[in-house]
Amino acid sequence: MKRDISPPARLPTLAVEISKYEPSQVALDFRDYPAWREAWRKIASPVERGYHLFCLLSGARPGEAARMIVNDVDLEKRMFKITKAKGGKDINLPISPQIAYHRDGEGSGEGSGGH
Repeated sequence: MKRDISPPARLPTLAVEISKYEPSQVALDFRDYPAWREAWRKIASPVERGYHLFCLLSGARPGEAARMIVNDVDLEKRMFKITKAKGGKDINLPISPQIAYHRDGEGSGEGSGGH
């Protein structure tokens, strides 16, 4: 016996109404990056500069980055963990080449080309 695999006359998904979505947070627009970088360069503390750069490059929320401890970073696996992220779960993320570049001190100078 042959099965009828044709779609129904009216798709049931047409009855689903999707509410308008407004993002709760927005990323830094690339046009705003020069002003961000200028403000970042004026931060006297290298620890604070590193913190803000890490947030920018990783996408971590400020509170998530502030809660990180040394054991949350695994350099051998090139991963870091954000504990109790939004939603209460731990998130494991790779250390990107950009984060590694700055972690190794290569991007610390003024001539780092915006990396």
